[in-house]
Amino acid sequence: MKLSKHLTLKEATYSATAIKNGIDNQPNIAQLEALKKLANAIFEPCRDFIGAPLRVSSGFRGKELN
Repeated sequence: MKLSKHLTLKEATYSATAIKNGIDNQPNIAQLEALKKLANAIFEPCRDFIGAPLRVSSGFRGKELN
């Protein structure tokens, strides 16, 4: 699923710690909508500004993962 033109949900929610510890790091509906807004308001303009791909880490961390 794409959150914005260049950012996928998989990229935004990836966490080696969550995988290692069996933690579900998927956002609920409200969090997903907030992630879409964040991706379009912050991520995409930053990517356009630098003119190159960005590496997103900890784009989303659920309560259990935190």
